[in-house]
Amino acid sequence: VLTGMSRQERQEVVTSIKKLNGKIQSSVNRKTTHIILGDRNYTTYCSKCNSPDKLLSQMLTDVVINDHINKPVRCCVCRCDVNASLLDQRCQGEVCDGKVKIDKPRTINTLLGAVRGCRVLYSKWVFDSLRESRWIHHCGYEVRHLKRIYEKARAERSALQKNNSEYAYNVFNGIKINITSNAQHRDAITQLLTLCGARIINGGESDITIGINNGEICSKWIFDSVAAARLRTTRRYVNRITADVIDLNQ
Repeated sequence: VLTGMSRQERQEVVTSIKKLNGKIQSSVNRKTTHIILGDRNYTTYCSKCNSPDKLLSQMLTDVVINDHINKPVRCCVCRCDVNASLLDQRCQGEVCDGKVKIDKPRTINTLLGAVRGCRVLYSKWVFDSLRESRWIHHCGYEVRHLKRIYEKARAERSALQKNNSEYAYNVFNGIKINITSNAQHRDAITQLLTLCGARIINGGESDITIGINNGEICSKWIFDSVAAARLRTTRRYVNRITADVIDLNQ
């Protein structure tokens, strides 16, 4: 499954995978083995965002000789055409204003894949494999901050002999969660909660309510808990909407 890429990068990755006889899926499921994340060092020469002088300068600085392993071959000029946005959960009207750090990119598909035990690799792995005309070892191409997630999931699935099931590692420990109809990324968080040990309640008492209304917990709490491989406190993710004060004397 490909994620977090510009259109140009996606086209090149698709072409490379097909030449290596790989199969591409549109969504993550139990048959998925790898998630390929767009490389932030990928070159996109966009005339919309860059002047001719800047583009020429970038073309000259992109030259790298015989150093395909330790240094990125590609340098980023812009990402204006990215068609799969990174998760930067800036919830509207909420206290949970923490941004996903630029040096730790993640998308919904990377999290869905990681909790299933899929390897999450940068697209450079595909390009370097094509250069070698074979699938090379993944070491050195892994998305490091997601590695512990899929390694833990793979270990647990192997120990429980559930490698071909919908099992993922337990994060939410059976807590009862109600997801409101207007919750952000509702489908994605439903999948993550189901895979990671939560009980989704469609009525009745619940331990936590996910939504956008005042006092509810924003969806970012789920993404951050999964990314951290542990249940995070909800205190920083409570929606606090400040109502406008209306002066009736005016």
